[in-house]
Amino acid sequence: MRTRANPPTREVLDRIGRSVVARGLWVTVVVGLAARLPGLVSKPLWYDEAFSVLFSRAGLSAMMSGTLAATGASAAEIHPLLYYVLLGRWASILGESGAAVRALSLVFGMGTLAAAYLLARQLFGPRSGIACGLIVAISPFQIHYSQEVRMYSLLACLLMTATLLLREAMRRDAWAAWLGFADLSAAAQYTHNLAAFFLLPLALPP
Repeated sequence: MRTRANPPTREVLDRIGRSVVARGLWVTVVVGLAARLPGLVSKPLWYDEAFSVLFSRAGLSAMMSGTLAATGASAAEIHPLLYYVLLGRWASILGESGAAVRALSLVFGMGTLAAAYLLARQLFGPRSGIACGLIVAISPFQIHYSQEVRMYSLLACLLMTATLLLREAMRRDAWAAWLGFADLSAAAQYTHNLAAFFLLPLALPP
């Protein structure tokens, strides 16, 4: 006569839970990559992505001219140039295929995920860290912008990492953290015009 196997004990489940939490960052990274990698090659570049590639190819002086000087009714690009400069350097090394240029946004998207995980872990503990990391890993918006040749993934990465460094600076009053926060905040404002609306509330007193 067969006997049904005993269900896992609470101790076993707790041990599994502790193992997952201990490897929380790696768990969230694996989930995040699994959700993002297929989209790098499954669809063609659309208009704005193609514009990003062509604009970044022009070089810094031409990009500055296209941003600061009006061409017809408006400037060629209304956003700051940091993303395009980075994209141009990236494409000069890896090429301009769809997967290659989208991979830069993937790197920034994974940076956002890691920063969100670390920030939540520091504020609320390991379990909250992995929960936050998994939310970012499967967030439709985060997945989409990690697969798009636009500046939004870079913006999210800079702002999330700046917030993490601000928390560290306030906790330890470390000059390196303050300097990192200032640098990333400035970089975010050189990435997108609306970065200041995220940064201004951080200046409010607690």
